[in-house]
Amino acid sequence: MGTVTFRRLADLDARTLYSLLQLRVDMFVVEQHCPYPELDGRDTEPATEHSWLEDPAGPTAYLRILHEPDGIRIGRLWTRADARGAGAAARLPRARSRRTQQGPPAARCCGRPRQSCAVRPAASR
Repeated sequence: MGTVTFRRLADLDARTLYSLLQLRVDMFVVEQHCPYPELDGRDTEPATEHSWLEDPAGPTAYLRILHEPDGIRIGRLWTRADARGAGAAARLPRARSRRTQQGPPAARCCGRPRQSCAVRPAASR
């Protein structure tokens, strides 16, 4: 399935960014019929991280990581339809956790649309 890639917006080339955003729109707007703006302005924040896996056909799974005053917010997690069931999406939060050496994040309800979930390191609970 490949290596997990982490990039900020400034480090993404146009083709990669387009591929990631196109699949996000396909997943959340088209497939899940979410009536929320997919391009919400948070992708352009300097601290926002984009993480993904890819195969020869392109991105297979994606995760957006937002930095909030009380921790990080993990959201926009998706897996390309033909890559589902192989554990690709589960690898992304684990890889981010290992990368920051925070331990596994603990999810909490955040009252946001279902594709966005607030996450704090387990030590801050």
